[in-house]
Amino acid sequence: MTQTKTQKICTAGLATVLLGTSGIALADRTPLYLSGGAGIGANNLTSDGSLGEVETEATSGLLRSLKAGFMLNDRNALYVHARSSDFDYETEDTNIEFEDAQTTLIGLGYTHYTSPTAGSPYFEVTAGMAGFNVEDNSFDIESSGKGILVGAGYEFNKHLQMGAVYTMAETEDDDDSDTTYTTSSLGLKVELKL
Repeated sequence: MTQTKTQKICTAGLATVLLGTSGIALADRTPLYLSGGAGIGANNLTSDGSLGEVETEATSGLLRSLKAGFMLNDRNALYVHARSSDFDYETEDTNIEFEDAQTTLIGLGYTHYTSPTAGSPYFEVTAGMAGFNVEDNSFDIESSGKGILVGAGYEFNKHLQMGAVYTMAETEDDDDSDTTYTTSSLGLKVELKL
């Protein structure tokens, strides 16, 4: 019997320590899911067209994202997700530099939190319409297609989370249907939520 009482005391003590150190983390999530985020990521681009396949060197750039939706329950969120990544790149074969390249993804997003209260790991996925655009002085590309984003991170409290995201898109040049672009990005982001 003493062992059971000791186990109860240890369990209660451990629970008190965990709850006490989590601070704001126990606050409930709001039903409305609104967030904005920014970060940095490495971007890769491969184009395939009449000149053959051209690869570029990976470059870092700014990531931005907006999410607007709602919590389905205390662990799952569904939202419209808009994400963009800006970067410059240089082709490996010709060493031609392009500035002001941008990849975009707008689609339906889903996040699963591993705990019903704020302060837990999370996993996210978004699928939707993708774009790759370049607005350089000497060169202009506009393309559209499909893309997907997967990510994971940690929600520190109901207003702040940080994670890693991987985005991949396949787009077709709007002016030349024989030219396709495959873009990918791996980045780290900080996200603020209402």
